[in-house]
Amino acid sequence: MDKKTDHKADERATSGPVSSGKTNLIIGGGIGAYGTTLALTVGYICPVCVVAAPAFLGVGAWQTLKARADKKSD
Repeated sequence: MDKKTDHKADERATSGPVSSGKTNLIIGGGIGAYGTTLALTVGYICPVCVVAAPAFLGVGAWQTLKARADKKSD
């Protein structure tokens, strides 16, 4: 195998849910659900939830799109 083939094989072996964005999407959805539940039941809006949920969802979506584009280029 040449170096280019080895690099692609290593990249596929190390690409997991974190690099494909699935974990960040799940975390963002969980934080969003927690923040929504807290707001509806107690009436308190968690400032961390307001910032963290969209941040995790955005990063997860970006990583998912990037992983999908990388997969298409193979």
